[in-house]
Formats: sequence, C-alpha cells, structure tokens
Amino acid sequence: MACAEPRLTALKVAHKGEIHRLRVDLQAFTFEDLKALFAQTFSLSPNSFVVQYNDTEGDVLNVTSEDEYVEACRVFLSGADAVKSLRFTAVSRTQVAFQENVAEPILKAIEKLVETLKATMEKVKQEQWAQRAQSGVENTGEAIKTGVGHTGEALSRAAKDARESLEQTGEVLSRVANDARESLCAAGKSIQEIPFDKVLKDTGDNLKAAAEHIGAFANEVVDELRKLPATPIVPGVPTAPVAPADLSHPVEPTPAEVVQPAEPGWEQVEEQTQPASPVEETPVVVVAEPEIVEVVSAPAPSADELKWAAQIATIRDIFPEVDVQHVIERLEQCNGNVEVVLNALIG
Repeated sequence: MACAEPRLTALKVAHKGEIHRLRVDLQAFTFEDLKALFAQTFSLSPNSFVVQYNDTEGDVLNVTSEDEYVEACRVFLSGADAVKSLRFTAVSRTQVAFQENVAEPILKAIEKLVETLKATMEKVKQEQWAQRAQSGVENTGEAIKTGVGHTGEALSRAAKDARESLEQTGEVLSRVANDARESLCAAGKSIQEIPFDKVLKDTGDNLKAAAEHIGAFANEVVDELRKLPATPIVPGVPTAPVAPADLSHPVEPTPAEVVQPAEPGWEQVEEQTQPASPVEETPVVVVAEPEIVEVVSAPAPSADELKWAAQIATIRDIFPEVDVQHVIERLEQCNGNVEVVLNALIG
C-alpha cells in the first residue's frame, strides 16, 4: 500500500451543488469507472446525465469519450495549483439540450431584432436629413413616412424571425421531452424502481430555472410585437361557472359527477337557455359541496391525461394552478408542442 500511495489523486464529483471527494489511481481509473461512480453516488441513471468540467480558460466542456477524459485529466494535472485534484460535474441531458438548443436561438433572435432596429433608425435619420437638404421642409413629412414604412417592414421581418425561432424552440422542447421519456423507459424496469413523479419534478426544476431567463426575453419580444398590426394570440376560453339551473333541485351527486369537470361550452349554453334559480337556494349547495369532495377519492386519470402526462407535468411545474382540461385542449391543438402552450399561458 505504501508504494501505491503516491499514485493516488484527489477526485471531486459534483451534482446539483452536492460534492464528494475521494482518491483514485488514474492509471487504472477509466471514463466508464467515472460514469459508474456518478450513477452510484447520486443515484442517477447511466444515460441520463453528461459529465462536464471547467478548463483553465473558464470554458465548460463535455466529456463523452475515453480520449476526452484523458485530456481532461491532463488539463487538471498540468495546472499551476499546488493542490492536484480533478473535479467533474454531472449535468442532466435535458438541461444541456435546453441550454444548447433553446436559450441560444432565442438570444440570437433578440440580438438580430435589436441590430435591425438600430440599422433602421440610422437609415431613417439619414433619409430624413437628405430629404430636408434637397426638398426643404415641405418634403420632410414624406421622408418621415418613407422611413416609418421601412421601419415597419424591418419590424415585420424581425418579428417573423422571432416567431420562427420560437417554433424551432417548441420542436426542440418536444424532442427533449421525447428523449426524457425514452431514457425513463430504458432505465426503469417498473414504476417502483424509478418514481416517475420524481424524474418529472427534476425536469420541471430545470425548466423553471431556464424559464426565468426566457420570460424576460419573451416579454421584450412581446412588447415589440404588440406595436405591429399583427393578430394577437387568442387565449384559451376560461372555464365557465356551473349553471345555476342545475342546482335548482339539489340531489346528492355520485363521485363521478363531482370529480369530473363539465365542458365550458355546455355550461355556457345552459346558462343562456335555462332560467336562473332563486338566489336563496345557492348557499345550500355551496355548503354541502366541500363535504362531498372530501369523501370522494381521487379518480383514475383519463386517457388524455395519460397521453400527455409528461407535457402536463412540465407545464404544471411552471404554472401549478393551471386547469388540466384546458392544457389538454391546448396540447391537442398544437400536437403536444409545450412551448406553444407556455406562450399562450404567459400571454
């Protein structure tokens, strides 16, 4: 053991702020051993994370092969620090894909929009002064109109680019969600081995962190788009209250009648066609309703809820109070595009 002691190197493994330190023999410790160490230490699925490290220049690099692992060890051990140690971090594949494919396209679209606006304003100023020098004050109005027309065209092009970028973002989110579901199916033999709710919660936490940054960018884009003569996104129809005509003859409802929500369109028709019941009967039903809800057990999820389970969980992590039926209708309309539903809810 005394001979092997000098060959041991300090190794730090980190995941979500949790750090563990141990010593390994780099002559025998391989990249596969490093991935197995992450999976065992932090209870991760083998293919659900990416190993990363920071080089001497401050860049974050991925480690996906044995050669890259050897190069990372060389970078660490060739540093000028007195303490020789290696530090690797495990990052969720969903988070890596989101950073590379979602945040970056949105930033580029916004930067392009700002550059276009600056160039357009400079062009308007130049055209305005040129018209004043040539035609005098009378032609100044025409120059301004021309400049405004160019500005509108530039804003339209920039808005179109932003919408295309958002559509690409939605496609990327859908692919990321599909990859996450495939990883869960491959990693878990049964629902007892891998709790589905925990995995969805971890994914939702990553999306929350990214959504805080995207929200600021989206608000700026929305402010610019509102200035254009474009048709705004029509928000979903809110759920109408239960028609008073159904409460005129209070009858003890069955569990299925209490739990399942009525469709908004049918409730609105009943509210318009049937006469309103006396006001004094309403408190009787309102008082009895909480007791019924406490007794009724949670119903089994419907086929639509099972179909869009991953998308609903992701959206409810960001909007906990959102109506599930409304989300399902939105998902059906946009073929499961989570980004489109999030934009509709934010708008």
